Amino acid sequence: MSFFSELRAHKYNSLKTFVLYLMILISGMNFAIVGVTLLDLQVVVNTTLDKITAIMPSNGFASDFIDIQILLIIAAFLTSISNAFIPWNNTLISLCVNRAISGFLGGFIVNGGNVWILHLWGTESPPFIQALHFAFGCGALIGPLIAEPFLLEIKHNQHSLLNSTSVRAIPQLKVHYPYMIVASFSLIVVIIFGIVYFIRRSNDPHPTRKKVVGENEKSSVTFLMHCVIVFLSCSFLFFYIGLELSFGTMLTTYVVNSDLKLDKSTASYMTSVYWATFTFFRCFTIFVIDYIGCKNLLISNLFLIMLSNFILLPFGNSYVWCLWIGIILMGFGTSPIFGAFFGFLQEFIFISSKTASTLFVAGCIGQFVIPYAIGNFVDKYPPIFLYISFICGCIACALFTILAFIRGHYLNRREETESTRF
Repeated sequence: MSFFSELRAHKYNSLKTFVLYLMILISGMNFAIVGVTLLDLQVVVNTTLDKITAIMPSNGFASDFIDIQILLIIAAFLTSISNAFIPWNNTLISLCVNRAISGFLGGFIVNGGNVWILHLWGTESPPFIQALHFAFGCGALIGPLIAEPFLLEIKHNQHSLLNSTSVRAIPQLKVHYPYMIVASFSLIVVIIFGIVYFIRRSNDPHPTRKKVVGENEKSSVTFLMHCVIVFLSCSFLFFYIGLELSFGTMLTTYVVNSDLKLDKSTASYMTSVYWATFTFFRCFTIFVIDYIGCKNLLISNLFLIMLSNFILLPFGNSYVWCLWIGIILMGFGTSPIFGAFFGFLQEFIFISSKTASTLFVAGCIGQFVIPYAIGNFVDKYPPIFLYISFICGCIACALFTILAFIRGHYLNRREETESTRF
């Protein structure tokens, strides 16, 4: 059934999905705004760049034991309060704790939202997952634009002051304003979600979800092979999400510290361009993924990622126009992979809630490790940002090649089995 046919056939699920998208939109804002304001938060807590990046990696997970709708409402409410307090921390330790709490709660929203989409839409979920991540990209695009007018202007000959100047010595610091704006939007969405929940509390799975459970019992994929596929998939998401999110969050910091020595305003706009291409190309794939196919979409986008890396690695630290082109191509390349990858997996294995949560946690670990690795060295050796992006892209391509081979093997076996029945 097509994307719009599903929307018409399941009206209440469509309404709940739309409100979830608003919640994910806010999550995107919360995520991207930290990366753009990272240097200002460094001034607030009076620390070094390698230490301030400790606040970047934090996320949570979804739960199978409580109604996911209740979890989402509670997590969104607490996240809005927690994020509003981020710029008011005066020490690095309190800021890290604040970010850890926000990230853990945010994990319930992003990861729980993905699991809930699989529950609500079953095998028809790929376009809906794409739309969910389109909403996240919209938020990540809007976040830097909200923050940019409030960023502290620091010239390159003043960078050394970041480690010795406290926030009390800089009265013009306005970093708390964008956080308050986003927190206000978040509370409005929480109220809307609560109203929709009380109108319709049922959380029945999509009809195809029940059908797939039955087919899984007859699947030719053994338990051991299923574990191997999940491990390879977790590894793929580790490097892909690590690349996608570290590129979006550490880009501003890299641009400011690179040999190009661009200002923070330009770096913020570059980050917005990355999230813009990331977002709007995903919007396009919502409507074409059923025609192109998940595998072909993954192949084309991994190609764009590597093309971007081949431009950025030799030239991204020297030529501004190469940096712009690489950023745009990386935004296009990373855009629809997550949703397409789940559709790709569902073609030959069953993705239960536990399997989905495992995949999301692997992605969260990548989100933790890779930005932290970049952040520890990007101020001393900015090209590390480009090298790690290149390595992540190469490994993701290799892992996908293995998974594509396994998929082809099992789909051929399934066709042979079905042909012998007739």
